[in-house]
Amino acid sequence: MSRPDWRSFVTGEGEVAYLISAYEKMKEADAIAMDCDGTLVKISGSYDESIYVTTELIFLGLTGRRPDRVGLSEATFELRRSGGFNNDWDTVYAMVMGLLSGLSDRTLGEIAEGLEAVQERPLTLKGLLSAKCDAEDYDEAEVKEGLRDVVSYADESGWRSVDDGLEKLYNGRPKLEHLRRIKAVLCHPGPPGVSAIATVFDELYLGSDLYRATYGLSPGLSVSRGLIENESLIVRQDTMEYMRRRFPRGMGISTGRTIVAAEKTIGPLMREYFRDRRAMTFSDDLMEEYERRRSMGKDAWPGKPDPFSLERTMAGLSPFRRLIFVGDSMEDLKMCMRAKGYGDLVFFVGAYEHTIDPKGTAKSFMEAGASAVIPTINELRDLLEG
Repeated sequence: MSRPDWRSFVTGEGEVAYLISAYEKMKEADAIAMDCDGTLVKISGSYDESIYVTTELIFLGLTGRRPDRVGLSEATFELRRSGGFNNDWDTVYAMVMGLLSGLSDRTLGEIAEGLEAVQERPLTLKGLLSAKCDAEDYDEAEVKEGLRDVVSYADESGWRSVDDGLEKLYNGRPKLEHLRRIKAVLCHPGPPGVSAIATVFDELYLGSDLYRATYGLSPGLSVSRGLIENESLIVRQDTMEYMRRRFPRGMGISTGRTIVAAEKTIGPLMREYFRDRRAMTFSDDLMEEYERRRSMGKDAWPGKPDPFSLERTMAGLSPFRRLIFVGDSMEDLKMCMRAKGYGDLVFFVGAYEHTIDPKGTAKSFMEAGASAVIPTINELRDLLEG
């Protein structure tokens, strides 16, 4: 992490580094906000696994072939690094469409025809399986290349960049029309109960009981133990106590989780340390803001990297002198940079250890405008007091 405008030192958990020009102002922070997934909570066995399994099940259901897991992991990292894929449903969509784009026109046409013949809506995994094509001309190398090609177009616009990439790659070819037909049946973007991708993903992640409690919908799969059960805390108790003392204006959360999912994993922390609901922004709040925007004729999702989530949390913590935001994704950083006062009022600290590629993530944070990088939120004390 050696750079002339940065200073770094090594702790027992890894390297801590900060931008020299930002450090003194950052130390004046009297409020802190943070992401949840990958920052407070370890998600490699839950959200990440849900991405891989959902992608595998959908592609397997349509083709009878299982995609390479290593390729999915690499694609997930690249999508997240683009800054437009904080929503895991969008990540699955990008990978499914990328994998499908590597199939022949004939096979894609058969898949599209089979999906359109399925009567149920929303489409369930059972419906996907009934539309399966034999894919006799399946070429694994072509499928991997299709995924790489589509992912290369990923940017801050998220799923829209996937559609733009498909347009550029296959304009004027039958393949593009087949992919459009498939997307129409999958109903992406959309919430569980509408989108096949979101429905399968959240049933796997939440499990049947929590899925029903969250959405009031009957699950199509029987998942007795959702992948959310694999989650564990990254943050230690002593770190929470330190932050409570260190930041007198309070602590806030900005996350894409629903309140129900947050309560499941960090409920005790929320009740003890994040007491002001106005300083906690969840997916529920994003949906409310989205509906408000739509009523005004603006079809813009307010999730990261849109600054709405952070600015809502900041309003709940005000007044404060300066604020630190700790997150683990490029969307978190870009959200901070879009908020008012970045580099003077707001400072981003990137936690890199629990990402898919820790070293690559730390490097990307430093190059993209972070104020500091730390292995985990537990090294925040080392950063500010070291």
